[in-house]
Amino acid sequence: MLKHCFIYILPLLLLIGGSLGATPIIEQPRETVVEKTNLVQPEEISISVTSSDLVLDLKTCATEVAIFDITGRAVFKTSRLVAGQLFIARERLPQAPALLLIRIVYEGGVVKTYKVRL
Repeated sequence: MLKHCFIYILPLLLLIGGSLGATPIIEQPRETVVEKTNLVQPEEISISVTSSDLVLDLKTCATEVAIFDITGRAVFKTSRLVAGQLFIARERLPQAPALLLIRIVYEGGVVKTYKVRL
């Protein structure tokens, strides 16, 4: 019986950091930083935000580019892009401050997702 109580109480003490002087096992990040996910080579794309446009500079051909808002609603979608710059007017995007997910499908089916804060 005592063994079972010890199994349940010890993890609680460790999480609380009680009188044992233990530190919490799980630490939450203090600040979320906008980052690229599924990192690609830096020369494949560059994303910049200007006062009037969102600019995607594609170095390779893409079969689809889709931009989603934080709720998952597609705010922009296009297909069959050649290498070059794609300008998207800020009027077509959600009001700032906003977090956008940009999904690019490259030839060969490679999918890359980027997070961009307006």
